[in-house]
Amino acid sequence: ASNHRIRRVSTFGLITTVAGSGTPGYDGDEIPAVSGLLNFPTDIAFDTAGNMYIADSANSIVRVVSPGGILDTVTGQGQLGIGGEPGFSGDGGPASAAHLTNPFSVLVDGQDQLFIADTGNQRIRLVNQAGIITTVAGNGQTGFSGDGGPATAALLDVPMGMIIAANGQDLLAADMSNLRIRKVEGIASPPPPPPTPTPTSTGTPTATPPATATPTITPVVGPDSDGDGLPDVVETNTGTFVDINNTGTDPLNPDTDGDGCGDGEELGLNASLGGRRNPLNFWDFFDTPELGATPTRDRAVTIADIFRVAGRFGAAGTPGDPLSTPDPAPAYHSSYDRSSPLTEAQEPDPDQREPWDLQAADGAITVGDIFMIAAQFGHTCAAAP
Repeated sequence: ASNHRIRRVSTFGLITTVAGSGTPGYDGDEIPAVSGLLNFPTDIAFDTAGNMYIADSANSIVRVVSPGGILDTVTGQGQLGIGGEPGFSGDGGPASAAHLTNPFSVLVDGQDQLFIADTGNQRIRLVNQAGIITTVAGNGQTGFSGDGGPATAALLDVPMGMIIAANGQDLLAADMSNLRIRKVEGIASPPPPPPTPTPTSTGTPTATPPATATPTITPVVGPDSDGDGLPDVVETNTGTFVDINNTGTDPLNPDTDGDGCGDGEELGLNASLGGRRNPLNFWDFFDTPELGATPTRDRAVTIADIFRVAGRFGAAGTPGDPLSTPDPAPAYHSSYDRSSPLTEAQEPDPDQREPWDLQAADGAITVGDIFMIAAQFGHTCAAAP
C-alpha cells in the first residue's frame, strides 16, 4: 500500500509492477497503468473479462486496469494534481458520478457485480452491470445495530474485507471495529448456470432464471463469558471504558492521560511500546477511541485506528482537551487531530523529537494526522519492566 503500486509475482517468482509509478497522487484516467498515480491502494479484484479493480483508498476512488494495461476510474471523484474528493453521494445513479470515502476493499461476484467497502462512509456499496451504484449495507452512521433486519438500516463501524459465501449469494464483511463478521444474505450473484432447456410450443429451449432472495443481516451468536455484549467467538482483548472521560479500561488501573495505557504501563522504556511513553501525554499512544455510546479501545495501534482517522480526513472543528466533553462536530473529534511533529528548532535533541511528540491540535484532520498514527502501527500496551 505505502509503495503506491500494484505488483505481480509470476509463477517463476519474478516480480513486476502492473499499476502505479510509486508516487502518491492522482493524475487522471485513460493512461498507462504503470505510469499512473495511486495513493495507498489496499485491495484488488478481477472480473471475468480480466479487468483488475483497485481500492485506491487515500484517493477515495476505485480504479480499473484493463487487460491492455490502461488505468481508468470506476467510481469516486478526483482532481488532477490534488487527489481524491472524499464524500458520500450518487446512490441510484451512475457510479462514475458518485463519491466515496477511503474505500478499503473491492470484490467481484460471479456475474461481475462490483462490491465496495466504502469504509469512511460506513457502508457496503454495489456497482451493478449497468454501472449504477447503490448501498447494500450500512446507513452511513457509525455503530452497531441491525442484525436480523434490512441490511441498509444496519450500523457498521469500519467495514473492511469482504468475501462471497460458498453458496455464491451471501456477502460476508469484516465489521472491523465492531469485532464481528456480518452477513448480507442473497445480495451477490453466482456465475450463471448452464441454461435448462424448457420445451415450448415452437420447440425452442428457454432458460429458467435463478431465484433471488431478500438481503438481511444474520446475527453472530454464541457464549458471552464476560457479559459485555460481544460473543466470545468475535472478542479478543477488548477494552470497555468505564467513565465519562474515557480514561481507562479498568477502574483499578489509573490512566491519567486517557490514551488506553495505564500509568504504570507508560513509565520508563519498553521495547514493545516502541520507546518512551508519558502517562500525562495523551498524544503518545494512538489507540483511537471508537466513538459511540460505549467507546472502546483494544490497547493496540491497528489498521482500524488508522482508518478511523482516515475516515474523518478533511473534517474541521475546534481543537481542545481530548479528555473534555465531546467536540461540537463529531465528524472532526479532537482526539483524532494530531497536528504535526516538533521541528528541530522546537526540540534540538533528536532523541526527544519522536513522531508522537507533537504540537497542539490544529483544528483539522489532515494527512499528517493519518501518518502520525500510522507511524505507531503495531505498538501495544504492556507492563513496564
